[in-house]
Amino acid sequence: MCKLTASATRVIRMPGIQEYIQQPILNGLQDKASYVRRVAVLGRAKMQKLQGDCEVDGALVNELYSLLRDQDPIVVVNCLRALEEILEHEGGVVINKPIAHHLLNRMPDLDQWGQSEVLAFLLRSKPRCEEEVFDILNLLDGYLKSSSSSVVMAATKLFLVLARAFPHVQTDVLVRAKGPLLAACTSESRELCFTALCHVRQILDSLPGHFSSHYKKFFCSYSEPHYIKYQKMEVLCRLVNDENVQQILEELRGYCTDVSVELAQRAIFAIGNIARTYTQQCVKILTELLELKQDHIMSGNSPSPIEILYTLYFLVINKRQQFQHYCSFCNCTVP
Repeated sequence: MCKLTASATRVIRMPGIQEYIQQPILNGLQDKASYVRRVAVLGRAKMQKLQGDCEVDGALVNELYSLLRDQDPIVVVNCLRALEEILEHEGGVVINKPIAHHLLNRMPDLDQWGQSEVLAFLLRSKPRCEEEVFDILNLLDGYLKSSSSSVVMAATKLFLVLARAFPHVQTDVLVRAKGPLLAACTSESRELCFTALCHVRQILDSLPGHFSSHYKKFFCSYSEPHYIKYQKMEVLCRLVNDENVQQILEELRGYCTDVSVELAQRAIFAIGNIARTYTQQCVKILTELLELKQDHIMSGNSPSPIEILYTLYFLVINKRQQFQHYCSFCNCTVP
């Protein structure tokens, strides 16, 4: 019977059936079977969407808010999704203090996807005082140690938003998130790896050099897709310091001879960016690349020699004679 009732709510899009399905869906919100309540909540959101600009039923919204306290954790998450869709034109679901604390207390009952969604909704909570902020942060603390990278990142983001008035707390959170982020950056999941690298770049905006001691984690593997390699090279450029500059430049040098022209070009640009601080080391590597006279670099179809020469041009513009000497390797003229 439960499966029959739940399946009935999935035919909402059939022409002319909405007027007949409305009451069963409303009844489904109070059904004893949690599976039926899960589907009925989402079904009611679909009905509202199909009705277009019709006025939102206040009684229905109140009922969905009350279902946030349902015993079934999936019903709770589905209610958040439904309220978000139904109240789209009013700014979405409202997260006040009681709802925020209730959701945080229900977090242990949710799966990883549910926890990530709830943490995203909690970004809308507006604590009124410092005490409320730290009450939420205390409840949130354990999720910085989650085995799920998505939960850790969602918890970190919520921490940073709520603690924006407390820089020391933000710094502590970023330090604690370093381990999970590094693990995600070496994940076999390309999507997870790419997302983690994007997070690393954002963190480096506020904490330059935060991952400098782990720079080798951002060396590229041969089998990685180019979009991940590009992200890693961007990170490497921002991790350079006096202790690791030679190792990072040698790694980037290897990419300059890659069979992919675009990857080689980006590696050359990366070395050029580092040269703003470490000019001598970078000029040495770039000139050595030209002197190798490898087919891939010196080929007329490859942009590599031109890119190297342009990079050198801006670095040694005051050394005209030396620059012209390197141009002779490729028989090309750079203005």
